Amino acid sequence: AALTAGNHKDLFASMADLINEGFNPSTSSIIFTGKKLSNNLIKKALKGDDVALPKDAKVDIERGYKFVTLCKAANISVMFATKRYFIDGFNSYATLTSDEDAFKALDAMKNLKLKESRLKEVKDNDCFITLLKEAAATA
Repeated sequence: AALTAGNHKDLFASMADLINEGFNPSTSSIIFTGKKLSNNLIKKALKGDDVALPKDAKVDIERGYKFVTLCKAANISVMFATKRYFIDGFNSYATLTSDEDAFKALDAMKNLKLKESRLKEVKDNDCFITLLKEAAATA
C-alpha cells in the first residue's frame, strides 16, 4: 500500500509550516523525508489529495524540526537553510558519522558565530560538510 497524504497529514502540515517560513517546497521535503518530492506531488498533498511517497522516503518530523531549529540557533537564516545543499550536506555528514554526531556538529555551529559572508561561501554539500567538521572541532 502506498503512503498517502491522508496517512501523513503531520508531514505535509510540517512542510507547509516551513514553506510559509520561506523554505522551498523541495527543500522542506528533504528536511522531513530525506528525499526530494516533486512540486506536483507536494501541491497535490497540500490540497489534501492522496499521494504516494517514494519508497525510500523516511518521514522524521522531529529530526527535521531539530535541523531547522539548530540552523536558526547557528544564525543560518531561512535564506540559506532553504538551499538544498545545506540539508544534503548535513545528511551526508550524518551518514559519514552518525545522526547524533551530525546534530552535535550543527549545534556547535553557533560557536563559529557565522556571518552572512561566510554562509555565502557555501556552494555545495562538501562546503557545508567542511563547516560541520569545523564546528565539531569546537564542541
